[in-house]
Amino acid sequence: MSVFICQSCVASRQTLRSPFFQSRAVSILRLPTKKNPNPNEPTDIDALLSEPTWAVRDLITKKLKRENVPKIKPKHLHHLLRLSALPLPETPEEEKKLQDAIQQQLRFVKKMQKVDTEGVEPLQGIRDETSEGRMEATIGLEELRGALAMEDVRGR
Repeated sequence: MSVFICQSCVASRQTLRSPFFQSRAVSILRLPTKKNPNPNEPTDIDALLSEPTWAVRDLITKKLKRENVPKIKPKHLHHLLRLSALPLPETPEEEKKLQDAIQQQLRFVKKMQKVDTEGVEPLQGIRDETSEGRMEATIGLEELRGALAMEDVRGR
């Protein structure tokens, strides 16, 4: 895995780390899965993060057989592997491990689909959507003067 990240991820990280965003982060975050007793008050982030409310391990364990997840047939597994340009399993044990892994992932996705997202606006992008943030991201004439000065003027 590369230690470098793409430019849009760098920009998103810088936006999230900016003092402007950090100062407003506590007041805009809400816990979407629990009802806030007083929705006009901001959620206390420290209290929210002090105790875990769930763990990924709980959502993907085999104990959650109650979830009605369809069994992955070898034919479907091979089809998915071909679509992903991944090699087919060499042994039946390898195939069984892959089937189990996919079933765990499906179980996890089913659990995530059950999360109450009422009142949570869909994420359209990770950026500062306040008026100050939009102004900061706007490219004006001053920023373009250097590039415009380098243009070759042709025609009238």
